[in-house]
Amino acid sequence: MAAFLEGWRVVVHCVLLGLGLAGISPEAKFVLVRLVQLYGVGESITIGVKELAKVSGATDRVVSSALSELVAEDLLICTPIFIGRGRPKSEYRASSKLARLLENWNETSNVINRSRIDHLLHAAEERKGSLSVCNRLLLSTLLLYADQFGIVREVGVSKLSKVTGLNRERIKAQVHKLIALRVMRGVIPGVTMSVVLGVSKSVYFIDFNHEVFPEGSSGTVVLTAISNASVGVGECNEVGALIESAKIGKWLRFERYKKFFGMLPDSDRFNALARLFSSFAKNGESPRVLQVRLEEYASMLLSKHWKAFEVGEFRSDDELLMRIKKGFSQGVGSGQDPEIDNLLGELFFEFIYEIVVLMARRVQGVILSAKGFPYEIAGLQILPSFDLGGYFGLFSFGRSLLIVPHQEFLAGECYVMNRNIHGEPVCERFSDEVELSEEDRYRFGLLTKVHTPTRYRYRG
Repeated sequence: MAAFLEGWRVVVHCVLLGLGLAGISPEAKFVLVRLVQLYGVGESITIGVKELAKVSGATDRVVSSALSELVAEDLLICTPIFIGRGRPKSEYRASSKLARLLENWNETSNVINRSRIDHLLHAAEERKGSLSVCNRLLLSTLLLYADQFGIVREVGVSKLSKVTGLNRERIKAQVHKLIALRVMRGVIPGVTMSVVLGVSKSVYFIDFNHEVFPEGSSGTVVLTAISNASVGVGECNEVGALIESAKIGKWLRFERYKKFFGMLPDSDRFNALARLFSSFAKNGESPRVLQVRLEEYASMLLSKHWKAFEVGEFRSDDELLMRIKKGFSQGVGSGQDPEIDNLLGELFFEFIYEIVVLMARRVQGVILSAKGFPYEIAGLQILPSFDLGGYFGLFSFGRSLLIVPHQEFLAGECYVMNRNIHGEPVCERFSDEVELSEEDRYRFGLLTKVHTPTRYRYRG
C-alpha cells in the first residue's frame, strides 16, 4: 500500500486535504497535510518539533499539540529514537488507518489548482503576509474545488467544516479575513429555500492575481466595462430588469419597456412566470444568487460558442439547457399544485435559457466594441458585483470579466473600458488591477468592502 501511494506522492496531500478526519483540530490537519506534502507516506521520517514548526509556519506549541493529536487518533505512529545521551528524537510514519483513508484518491487526484496549493503550503515556511495556519488550510481546501478562474461552487459550509475541522462560525471568520486581505474577491451567500432557486450554496471567488499565488499564474486578464448610466446607482442588471419588469406588470406579466430590450425575451409566452418573482424580489440574497447563476451560464456559453455567436451561427446548446434544468429542479413552483408547477418548471427553464443567451450576446457585443482590447477570446468568466449598490445589488457601476485569450498575454493585465469624449468605447491598459483605485475595484466587482481589523490589515 505504501509503495502504491508513494507513486501518487504528488497528489496524496491533496487527497488528504479533501478528507474529513474526525477527532483532530484544524491545526493538526494542516500539520499532517504539510508533513505528507514534504515527505509522503511511504517511509518513516525523523523530525523535531522545531523543524516541523518552521516548515509549517506554526509555533512550536501548535506543532507539538498537533503531533500529539495525530498520534492519539492513530493517524501517525511515533517511535522514540535513542541516540547517545539527552532526549530521544521521534520517528514518525503513517499508520495503516491513514493509509486506508488515502486509498480514496480518485476524487481529488486531478486537481487543476495543485500547483497553487503547493505554492500556498510551501509559502507557510516563509510566513509571508498575514495568513495563519487556519487561513492556509481553508484556502487550500477551497482550491481543491475551484475552477480555472478561482471560483468555488456547490461546496456547502457543512462539507468545508467536515474536511477542515473548522466550525461554521470559524469558517465565516476565516472567509471574512481572506476577503479583507484581498486573497478572495468576495462571496455570494447561498439561500436556504426559495420558490425559484430551492437551496443554493454559497459561491466563493478567489483572486489568483493576489501575491500569495505564484506571480503571473492567474492565467487571465481583466476587462472592466464601466456603466454609462447617468443615475447614481449604475445600470440595471438582468435580474434587476426581470424584477422591475414583473413589478411594473403588477406580477401578472413582464412589461417590455425599451430599457429592457435585449435583456428579457420579447414574448408573451412567459408572462405566467411573473408572479413567481413577487416574493422572490423581497429576499435580499435571492436576486444576487440568481444573477450569479445567470452569469455562470452565460460565461459557459460564450467560452464554448464564442466564434458561433460572433459570426451569427449560434443555434442552441442542449447541454446548457439540461444544466439549467438540473440547477433549478429543486426550486420552481409553490408545491401546492403539481400540475401547474410542472408547467411553470418547463416554461421557466426555457425562460432562463433565453435570458442567458441574450446576456451572452450583450456581453460579447461589449467586448467586441472595445477599442484597444487586443485579445481574441478563448474563455471567460463574468464576475458579480459584490457591492450591494441600489436595490440589493440589482444595479452595478460596471461589469468585470476574467478573460483567457487565445494568443500570448501577460497574466494579470487589466483593461478598463470607458467612453471617450466622442462617445466611443476605448480601453485603458493597466499592468495589474492593483493600479486601479481601491474604490474603483470595489465598484467594478473586483473586491468586496469589508471591515479589516488592524491586526491583519493587507500588506501589499
